[in-house]
Amino acid sequence: MGRGKETFKKAANYLPILILGLAAAATSSAAAQTPQGADQTAPPQSNVLTAQGTKLLIDDFESGKTTNTLGGRWSTDYDKYNLGTTLSPNPFTCSPHGVPASPRFCARIQGALGKAASSWPWASLSTDFNTNGGPADLSGYTGVQFYAKGDAHSYAVQLRKASVTDYANFRVEFTPGDNWKLIRLPFTHFTQPSWTKNPAPSVWNDVIKITFTPSEYGKSFDLSIDELALYK
Repeated sequence: MGRGKETFKKAANYLPILILGLAAAATSSAAAQTPQGADQTAPPQSNVLTAQGTKLLIDDFESGKTTNTLGGRWSTDYDKYNLGTTLSPNPFTCSPHGVPASPRFCARIQGALGKAASSWPWASLSTDFNTNGGPADLSGYTGVQFYAKGDAHSYAVQLRKASVTDYANFRVEFTPGDNWKLIRLPFTHFTQPSWTKNPAPSVWNDVIKITFTPSEYGKSFDLSIDELALYK
């Protein structure tokens, strides 16, 4: 999961790039079936995000703070349905051992996702795009990228939009391996789950949060991310 850093300072040629070409949300995943338990209302006016180069760094976690470089807050949360969900750290704190280019810290969540039930358990790592938690206009970018490593289980990245009012957040899944890899997710690969009754347009001018969630019910999870950014 300091301020004033507006450019992405990364040279990523030391790690392989994993480009995920996912289309529809998998119906077997937790995030595809269930709301993620957070208030998604937001002020209607969006903050336009701009970068001097081809990427905009959201966070490399080197400050060790719980706010990203845009001033947005990092947070962790999970359901209280007594179905076995656990999550650490909660509240969010940075974890040691990031990627080689920013090695001090990263964001890491560990725990277990509860068993499948009609209330649909969930756990999340999220960050806002500004200090007030309001929507941001990401339409000047092609997608989101980050380094990830984990336990080879399935995870989802969600973009929470102000226009989505039924928790059917736009999402795409990925599977991290044992070593750090750069994952690039074009916005065109983000889709809503099939159960939504109020489809929202696939435009990115009202994004409130970016959220990482485990997707496999009844299993443990361990996910680390670093160098989260938007790319053009």
